[in-house]
Amino acid sequence: MLTALQTHPQAGVYFVGLFCRYGALTYVLCHPMGAGRVQTEYLMAQVWWGIFEQLPDLQLGSLTLRNWVVDFTATSGPRVCLPPPDSIRYTIQKASPPLWCYLRRAFDTLPPLVQLVLTMAHIAGWGEERICRWLGEEGEDLGPGGLPPLLQYGHTLIKTKIPPDLAQVYGLSQEATSLA
Repeated sequence: MLTALQTHPQAGVYFVGLFCRYGALTYVLCHPMGAGRVQTEYLMAQVWWGIFEQLPDLQLGSLTLRNWVVDFTATSGPRVCLPPPDSIRYTIQKASPPLWCYLRRAFDTLPPLVQLVLTMAHIAGWGEERICRWLGEEGEDLGPGGLPPLLQYGHTLIKTKIPPDLAQVYGLSQEATSLA
């Protein structure tokens, strides 16, 4: 599966397959490091982000992939700075670690203003009026009705960066793709 992932980086199903195979193992390893379910899920997502970034160039040498995942989880997990549970907005019910990794990678490629308004709308839960007022105070005037097209633009950009097979696995449509 690792070879398939490295050979076909445009396909998301191989990463999903690796998560299906090793996700429970990483959860068990992350569980003692988190103070409760919320921190454990957050930590697991962070560990899988690290795995996601390492896999394209990973050379196992004499290790098996299972052993590498165990070693990576055991060494990277304790280095994650866990925020207080009430400040964590990630939940595995909204986005499994594979989907979250692809969404995060797509989000990281967006223009800064688009990242900001998506974060304000979806993470902070701000409404259109509050976002526009804050941006205006910062010297960024979107004009009347300027926010909805900018949000839609951000959603569309994210959608185009999610591998089609992954979108199919998670049942994503253009309307459903937003920050998780």
